[in-house]
Amino acid sequence: MKNDFKDSDNDKKVKYTIVLPKSMLSEIKGLSQNGFIPSINKGIQEAIDALLKEKKKEQYLQQMEEAGKDPAFLKRTHEIQRAFENSDVEIDDSW
Repeated sequence: MKNDFKDSDNDKKVKYTIVLPKSMLSEIKGLSQNGFIPSINKGIQEAIDALLKEKKKEQYLQQMEEAGKDPAFLKRTHEIQRAFENSDVEIDDSW
């Protein structure tokens, strides 16, 4: 899994204590010991990264649903769509 949260000099690391069920920690340790994840810490970071992506997508979809109820937003969207309707027609087959 690609991690969007890059390790860089500008991205300071912060220690934070979390509480996990013992069984979950055992599974994470097993994944690390068997080489499926580089470390327990990296596995937790990857899991949080996946959660953040999922929740941001949900948030975006919710925001778009709300925007779809806004007449001004819909008007602007349709105007922009109409402005670009013929843009593909202007390009010949030489591409």
